[in-house]
Amino acid sequence: MEPKKENTRPWWRLTLFDIVIIAIVVVIGAVLVWFTGMAGGSGSSGEESQGSSTSGTLRYTIELRQMVGESAYLIQEGDALVDGVRKYNMGTVVSVEVGDSITYSHDMENGTYVPVVVPGYLTATVVVESPYTDNGTEIVVDGGYVIRSGVSVQVRGPGYAGSGEILTLERGDLG
Repeated sequence: MEPKKENTRPWWRLTLFDIVIIAIVVVIGAVLVWFTGMAGGSGSSGEESQGSSTSGTLRYTIELRQMVGESAYLIQEGDALVDGVRKYNMGTVVSVEVGDSITYSHDMENGTYVPVVVPGYLTATVVVESPYTDNGTEIVVDGGYVIRSGVSVQVRGPGYAGSGEILTLERGDLG
C-alpha cells in the first residue's frame, strides 16, 4: 500500500467570489453605520439643528373643488380644519369664497378647451391661518401637518369635507 498523501491545503480556500461577497457586506455595513449616525459622523441621525428653524403665523389658501350640493356654504370663519386622512389639525378658517365649479371640456370643432360649469357642484376658496415652524426643509403647522404649495389635500370641518389643492402660502412675522 501506498502511504496516504497529506493534503496541505486548508479545508476552505478563499476564492475571488468570497472576496467580492465580503467586500459587499463591509460596504453595506459602513453605509448603514454612516446613515444611522452610529459613527458620530455628520450622517442624517434624525437630529436637526434647531438653530435654523423659524416660526410665526402662516396663511395659506386651499381651493376645494367640486363640493357636492350646497356643502361649500357650510364653511364658516373660525372653523377648525382637520386633515381628512391623518386627522392632523390644519388651522382655522379666516375667509371663504364660494363659486361655481368649473372644469374644462375639449371643443372638437375649434380644437380648444373651454371652461364649463359643473351643475350641482361648487368650489370653495378657503384661507386658513395657523402657527407654523420652518426648519429649512419643510413648513409644519401647529397640528403637525406638513404644508406644501401645489399639493392635493383632503380636509374636514364641522359638517363638511372636501378635497382640493393648496394654492398659496403667506408667512407672517418670522419671530
